[in-house]
Amino acid sequence: MTDKGFNSANELKNGTQKLAIITGVAGAAAVVYGLLGIATAKVHRVLCVCSFGLFSVILLLYFIAISVGLLTVVLVPDQRVADFCNGTMPKSTPNWLLNILEKARVKVNELDNKIIDVVDKYMCKTFCPCVPVNYSLWPEPL
Repeated sequence: MTDKGFNSANELKNGTQKLAIITGVAGAAAVVYGLLGIATAKVHRVLCVCSFGLFSVILLLYFIAISVGLLTVVLVPDQRVADFCNGTMPKSTPNWLLNILEKARVKVNELDNKIIDVVDKYMCKTFCPCVPVNYSLWPEPL
């Protein structure tokens, strides 16, 4: 299987639109949360306090779920990362999880290739050349 990056500009546009929708929803939630906080501070009514408390609990659960997801990604052993990148997983891994991981691996490779293409195409020009990175400045590879 070869990973060629995004197949078309539409795929990149769709991904950008999804990111814009997620960002918009998060922004709207922040505005609603702020307005509920202001109403709670100014009005001192049970409805405002209950709404603010309920919304706070929902946001708390959401952030806990996101944090657990991010921590599981960060705390993965190096061997598991190597297995993921090579496409080899332990035999005990369920098929449905293997399918999800394969799709994730392909998407990560597509995104990585697209980033390289964008840098090569738009950022490295004669008036702004890319200089080689001196990796000896860091104690170990990143």
